Amino acid sequence: MRMGSITTDIVSDGLVFNMDPANRASYPKTGTIATDTITSTISGSLESGVTFETNDNGIFSFDGVDDNISVTTTNLSNSTELTVNCWVKTSDITADGGSYRAYFATGPWDSKWKLSVNSTNGKIDIWSAGASKLLSGTALPTGEFVNVTYTYGSNTGILYFNGSVSNSATYTLTHFLGKIYLGAGGYQNANLLTVGMWNGQIGPIQIYNRALSAEEVLSNYNALKGRFE
Repeated sequence: MRMGSITTDIVSDGLVFNMDPANRASYPKTGTIATDTITSTISGSLESGVTFETNDNGIFSFDGVDDNISVTTTNLSNSTELTVNCWVKTSDITADGGSYRAYFATGPWDSKWKLSVNSTNGKIDIWSAGASKLLSGTALPTGEFVNVTYTYGSNTGILYFNGSVSNSATYTLTHFLGKIYLGAGGYQNANLLTVGMWNGQIGPIQIYNRALSAEEVLSNYNALKGRFE
């Protein structure tokens, strides 16, 4: 993908949200607003000093203290079938007051679920309603970009690292999507934006309204891996 390209070779079927710091239709390299390229009506506010970096062809960087991108997603429906696909890099998983550092979380508290790194074991954790639903099979490497994909369908969640299955589990979860926080995810509504903050970088992130197949997950990884190798 070229810097500023409006389209990519990622899977388009079921794609309802695409925010990519390298895509000028999503982020023009300056300012405090990032926009979803699918509807152009969903936007996120870069809060507390989130920075845009041109290395790796454009990424958002978070300091692990209070940086986050607050996205109002009233166009997205709560879902029991979805995929969240994101390129992430963690610099530090040490607990900052909670047990997790999240790169993707939703709120308010009573509907919240998140994708985060467990500070105890370094694994990606699907967490909701006070409980872990699914842990990745291995820890997220520190200091390198990884394509982390989460799919959920037929009461089964699957986590993929770089296009390969990391772990799966069976559970019931309706995924609230009314408000998304990138780079934040504290354990209480009162400190959602002060605890569990992402320390590292976030690249492109997509949401689908269905569970992608293993072949489609691998296709998405191959489509963008050249930017992060």
